[in-house]
Amino acid sequence: MSSDKTGQAEAGRKKSYLRSFFYVLLSGPVALIVSLVVVLAVPLWYPPGPGKVDNLVLPVLLFPLVWVILCVHACMDRRLLRIFFIMLALLVINGSLIALKFTGQAF
Repeated sequence: MSSDKTGQAEAGRKKSYLRSFFYVLLSGPVALIVSLVVVLAVPLWYPPGPGKVDNLVLPVLLFPLVWVILCVHACMDRRLLRIFFIMLALLVINGSLIALKFTGQAF
């Protein structure tokens, strides 16, 4: 009976290591990449101000904020799939805006 319990404990430990790895992956490099893509897309959807520099200055100021929000969300949320789909949605929406801009099909 003790071998069953140790087998279950070992499987639980492996699962927790894997979950921890995905949390670190989502809160670290994935959050950085998604925040960079979001910041690169800000000039496309934010209108320029009277000095024509607001859409260029705002991404520089928003980058740390977006990165921290994504990182804290990835650390605090219990559901890995929700974190993944939120980051994927941000990446797809802003990445498609950037792709449309460079292909000349929009704007």
